[in-house]
Amino acid sequence: LRGLLNKNPNKRLIMRNVVLHDWTTQENSQPVYKTDFLMEEALKDVSDRSRALLNINRILKIEELEKLQAKIPQEQKAVKPTFSKLNWLWPLSLFLLILIIGYILWKPSSSIIEKEVIKEVPADYTLEWAFNTKFVNPYTKLDELPNDCNYPCYKFQGIWHLKNPYKIPLYMESRGFHYQAVEVRMYARCMKEKSSSGDLLEGLEYQKHEIWYDKNEQPIDSFINTFSGLKSSYKDLDLSKNPNFVKIAEIHTFFRNEFTISDSLYRTGKVIGRNMEMVPDEIIRQKLSDDQIEIIRQKLSAISNKGLEDFSRPVSCLPSPLPAKNFNLIKEKDSLVFKCQLMTNKIPIDYTKIYILENQYIKTNCRTFLEE
Repeated sequence: LRGLLNKNPNKRLIMRNVVLHDWTTQENSQPVYKTDFLMEEALKDVSDRSRALLNINRILKIEELEKLQAKIPQEQKAVKPTFSKLNWLWPLSLFLLILIIGYILWKPSSSIIEKEVIKEVPADYTLEWAFNTKFVNPYTKLDELPNDCNYPCYKFQGIWHLKNPYKIPLYMESRGFHYQAVEVRMYARCMKEKSSSGDLLEGLEYQKHEIWYDKNEQPIDSFINTFSGLKSSYKDLDLSKNPNFVKIAEIHTFFRNEFTISDSLYRTGKVIGRNMEMVPDEIIRQKLSDDQIEIIRQKLSAISNKGLEDFSRPVSCLPSPLPAKNFNLIKEKDSLVFKCQLMTNKIPIDYTKIYILENQYIKTNCRTFLEE
């Protein structure tokens, strides 16, 4: 990537104004775009990020200030900061992050991208970069907790994955289309800018879904019961092992959750950005005819333009039980269980989404001054 920039000074100048780092002069920086494909996508329309440019110099200035702070004698840092003195850097950084995510994923009319998924860079690379980069890292640290350690969200921070895949039949004019959730990586952090009591948690979530086509085009009644719940036979159905089902597309979504912690965990949230990638024709052609593929292309366009609107609405879920009554005891492999309902073309469908904590940010229990 550095060599490509050196050969094309015009692109180098543009990228200096777009990305968060000028990696041509900062040897230790990590570029946001690690592939030619993502860089070219960014170059297509720089104007979409013009509103974010004013924030970039401020972030770089903050990095300089952090370096200066590191030179302050340790005795001047010994006093534990009061929790009311909030760090304003990460809200600004997350705002910029959301702009970048929206730019990368959002396309007019949710256009279908007919190309193979780039394997070199994880789909949630932007989130991973933001949560692992020192001067952006938005987690609440152990030494930032209040002196009495009464801050319930701190043990929830970290990376949560989807425990079990789930699927939903799409209720639309054409039969045979199914929406299956296969992967989730949610980066959860305390929302200290909105609550000083530690009862709010934000989860920025990458989701991977698949769209499957049923060659038999069974009606939706075959999969749901009278009370809007999914039949057990449908829940247990492995689409990848059933010859009547063909995977035709993948959907990559960024989703923002907000959780409220009380006697249970309450969840709200909505989509930030989404795109759809059709499975290459040479793969689908092994199971479907050219005529079927052409029809499916048209149906996918309709799903992309309208059929996914229901999945963009705020979620409707019952609260999840807390993993532990004592929040200090929350640990890796704990789960959050949300029973949710989706309205698809005015038809309610119930499903269960379970998160599992795979990488906890703070594993050590907070200790009060009395305990110390």
